[in-house]
Parts: sequence; structure tokens; C-alpha cells
Amino acid sequence: MKIEWYQLGIVFLLLVSGIICNTQNEDAPIWGSSPTEWYFLDNECLISAKEVGVVEAQKIYKDVKIKLGEDIIYENDKIMLFNHFGILPIVRKLDNSNIEVLMGIKAPEIDKIKRLIFDNNEIVVNDTLPLFSGNHKNIDDDNFVEFAGFLNKFESYCSNCDSAYYNPLLYYEMHPMGFKLDTTATLKWIESHYEQNLGFLPDKTKIVRLKKKTVSS
Repeated sequence: MKIEWYQLGIVFLLLVSGIICNTQNEDAPIWGSSPTEWYFLDNECLISAKEVGVVEAQKIYKDVKIKLGEDIIYENDKIMLFNHFGILPIVRKLDNSNIEVLMGIKAPEIDKIKRLIFDNNEIVVNDTLPLFSGNHKNIDDDNFVEFAGFLNKFESYCSNCDSAYYNPLLYYEMHPMGFKLDTTATLKWIESHYEQNLGFLPDKTKIVRLKKKTVSS
């Protein structure tokens, strides 16, 4: 059978197209192809989110959903979630049977924790906690472990001087009724670092004098 040149050309194009398609499929990112799922409370609670990239060796997720039993009790397509090297998210059933959820979220100044508490599938607490640093321990012998972190991050007010933007280290207790601000431990830190107590919230509009032993460098 005689094969015309145009027929050979068509075959060649089909082969090239097949190679290109296979290469694109192999190299195409899998982010967003299917959600990542975390199960808690004997599979009663499910958190799912779609992986969208990696930032500083941390996987980043969007389109967060929380499901309890058969009900979707929370959805958010705005926040950027990260798992903090496998530590987060965390789900706890509290002593009053409420559900507490801690999720790592990306933020412009400093990464934080989104804290939600559900009562009968309804959100009763929706707030932001600092991303806790390591070395969690019971620092005041009150039977509760304390976690600490900064809610914001400011550059130094000045180099090697005696003042700083107001940014207290916040201590939280891992309480059976949910994480709670440990005001006693936080106030102790404020009093040992700052000449003034201006409350528990960071504020770049407020400048305080440092105690001599904590002068910034």
C-alpha cells in the first residue's frame, strides 16, 4: 500500500502530541487535585483543605472545611492554613462536651492560630491566638501547662536603646474548658520586661521603656 507524505506527517504530529501531553500530565502540579484530610475524635471530626503550595518548607492549604458527624460546621475559603510541621491542626473535646479546634493560619506580620469552639455545631468562640513557641511547661504549679507566643511582630524601635514597641509575650493555659489567657503569668512577663503595663494587646503606636536587663540590641 502506498503511503502519502501527508499521512506520515499526520502520524508524526500525533506522536509528538502524545509525548507533549504525557510530559504535561507528569509535570503538572497536584495541588488542589483533592483535599487533604485530618481525622479527630475517633473519626467523628474531619478537617479538610486543598494544598496550594509550599512556603518555607511548610505546606499551605485553602478552602478549609470542618465536618462533625454528617454536618459541615465551618467553611472558610479566605484563610491560608498550614500544619506547623505536623503539629496542627488540633481538635479537643472539652469537659463541657464542646469541641475546640486550633488551626495554624498565615498572616502578614506573623503566623497565628485560629481558635474555634463549637457547641452543638454552632460557633461560640472565634478568635486568634499567638503561634506558640516551644518549651511548653507548667511555670506556676497550677496543674495547667502554659503555652507562650507573641501575637504580633514589630521591628526594633531603635538599636541598642531602652525603649520598644509594646508587644507582650502572652501565656495561655491548656485548660479543660479550652485554652485561656493566663493573666498572672503574662503580667509577670510584662512587669519583668517593661516599665509600664499597657494591657495584653500588642500596639505599635505605644512605646515603652524597657527594664535595664532587657534593653534591646
